[in-house]
Amino acid sequence: MLKCAASHATLKPKCLLKINEQGLMHMITAWRRLMHS
Repeated sequence: MLKCAASHATLKPKCLLKINEQGLMHMITAWRRLMHS
């Protein structure tokens, strides 16, 4: 998941295919947490 998250910035199709809805929601939550801190 960490590798995919790191590659997510470049929007690699291979990475995006590995991200399921639960993983996507987790990333959004983590991103919002960083923005609010």
